[in-house]
Amino acid sequence: MIPTPADVLPVIERVVPDLAAALALGSDYADEQQPDPYDRDRWYWSHTARWRARNNLVAVSDKDGWTVDPSAPNSAIHLCAASVHPIRVLKTMNDTTPHAGRNKARQLAWSQSPLLVASAASGQPFSLVADWHKGKDGPVVHIGLPKAPGNYVGGADLYWRVEVTGDAGYDLGNLEFDPGNPPDDLIVTLKVDPSEFQVNS
Repeated sequence: MIPTPADVLPVIERVVPDLAAALALGSDYADEQQPDPYDRDRWYWSHTARWRARNNLVAVSDKDGWTVDPSAPNSAIHLCAASVHPIRVLKTMNDTTPHAGRNKARQLAWSQSPLLVASAASGQPFSLVADWHKGKDGPVVHIGLPKAPGNYVGGADLYWRVEVTGDAGYDLGNLEFDPGNPPDDLIVTLKVDPSEFQVNS
């Protein structure tokens, strides 16, 4: 059985407050470097925010059950929760978690079989992805459980993705994901090519 967000809560609950605070510092720092919001290099802004956030995370990590890898290239934010579960932190892309791209290490982190994820209860590590963007009241952070690399248009292929900041951040104990239950009388319409109706004699 795939872990639900509530199952993952014990892994992330100590990371989220420090991550959100670091991303807020990073966003403010990036704004200071490019104060005109209409004349910004968005790639430079993202890199500057990430660099400042990672520096803050390095300074406060390893005090509450999680660590950050200060040697990750390009100022990437790679966290490790509960000593075993990696969490990659990325800027939100197209309103969702970014796809893995061509990076082989990232593709591997995004590719988790149901068997591997389901064994997490027995202590096996599983990868998480945190994607964030700057909101009106601070960083908006989502945590997702990746299934496959995905693509540029649709983003990463995820088992689930939930927000852990804002109202959700005030009570992570109520964190849950509702995939929805289709009604019993759901009618599914299939588009059939006209050639399928032809019978060969």
